[in-house]
Amino acid sequence: MSPERVCHPVVAAVTRGLAVATLLGAVGCAHAPWAHRFGHPVHVSEVVALSQHGVPPEQIVAKMNRGGLVYNLTEEEYVEIRRRGVTTQVIEYMRATYTQAVGQFPKLADDPFLGCWTLGPDGHWYGGGPEGFHRDC
Repeated sequence: MSPERVCHPVVAAVTRGLAVATLLGAVGCAHAPWAHRFGHPVHVSEVVALSQHGVPPEQIVAKMNRGGLVYNLTEEEYVEIRRRGVTTQVIEYMRATYTQAVGQFPKLADDPFLGCWTLGPDGHWYGGGPEGFHRDC
C-alpha cells in the first residue's frame, strides 16, 4: 500500500511535491519523511566525514542548509576542521550562518551562558535547526 493511501485517499490524486507535503500536514500525517521542510541537522563531525570522503563542497553546503543549523565555533575549531579537510567554501558557509543569525537575533552574540545554543553530540555548539531559535533568543 502506498504512503499516500495510508494517510488520506485524496492524496493519491495529488501530484508529489509541495502540494503533497501541505496536504499531509493538514490531514495529520506530518511524520511522513517528505513532509519535513528541513533535512537532519548536519553536525561538524558529519561535515568533516563528508569532506574526507570527497563529497563536493556544494553538496555539503546544500545538505547543511537543509539541516538549518547555525554553527557557533571558535577560531581554533575552524582551524582544526580546515586541517582535517573541510574546504574554505564550507567553512565560510558555517561562519555565515552565525553572522546571519546574530543579525536577526542580536542576543546570540552576547549569550555568556549559551542559553540559546545546544551542545551537539560532537562537542560543538549549535543553534537553530528544524525548529529554529527559541522565542527568547
